[in-house]
Amino acid sequence: MRGIEEELEFFRTRPSFESVVYHAATATDEDGHCFDHQFRILRAARPQAETVLTAANSRLNACKAFHELHALMDNLLRPIFGLGELYIYDTALRIGAYLNLTPRFVYLHAGTREGARALGLGQNRAYLEVDELPAPIRVLSADEAESFLCIYKGLL
Repeated sequence: MRGIEEELEFFRTRPSFESVVYHAATATDEDGHCFDHQFRILRAARPQAETVLTAANSRLNACKAFHELHALMDNLLRPIFGLGELYIYDTALRIGAYLNLTPRFVYLHAGTREGARALGLGQNRAYLEVDELPAPIRVLSADEAESFLCIYKGLL
């Protein structure tokens, strides 16, 4: 199992943006293996995402902040049946790694939303500011806090 930092380093060091888009859209590593938590994505949805993202190459490259990239990804990918909030966030995070764009907000999707709800936060919101989190979690970066809320949702 690959850790998130190792996964993001894989995307940071791809030889081209086309390679980044391919691997991010198909949610696959250099060996063609699907990333652990994205096995449930409909098989037909990933090639559709690749087509859409490849066509939007210049728009993706023009993003100056992760929030802008995430909003664009949401707009482009949400219409594809079988792709949800987690896929959109993860794909934006992977492409953002290559573009040197990191999240400033904690984006809420399935598991992360459950973790936030357990802490009494984020009702009907797309993201949280890091300073809205309890003090012990605020020491984490936004993407680390996102992972924390998702992984530990059942314990919060």
